[in-house]
Amino acid sequence: MDNYGSKWELFILPTIALLIYLLMSWLERSPQLYNFPSSKKHSRKEQEKIGVELISWLKVITVLIFVLIEILMIVKPYLVLWTTLPFIALLLYVCIKYKLKLL
Repeated sequence: MDNYGSKWELFILPTIALLIYLLMSWLERSPQLYNFPSSKKHSRKEQEKIGVELISWLKVITVLIFVLIEILMIVKPYLVLWTTLPFIALLLYVCIKYKLKLL
């Protein structure tokens, strides 16, 4: 710690990550809440399955990004941007992949 802030500030990101994880877990368990456009290619059940897969991937990637940022805040703060770029690229890939699956 470099005395620029309280030690309690280290708990902010893990708390946010936990809240996001819990919210996404709840969304993953209730696919009937998802709003899908009507599709002739996919039934509602198929769309819900794809939506649940997408939420589970997003949940993992989001928590990994928060963990990485927290570690880098402690160790080497100036590397945060360069180390998170692969995770952001993975996040974009997953979003695009599942968007194309739904079309």
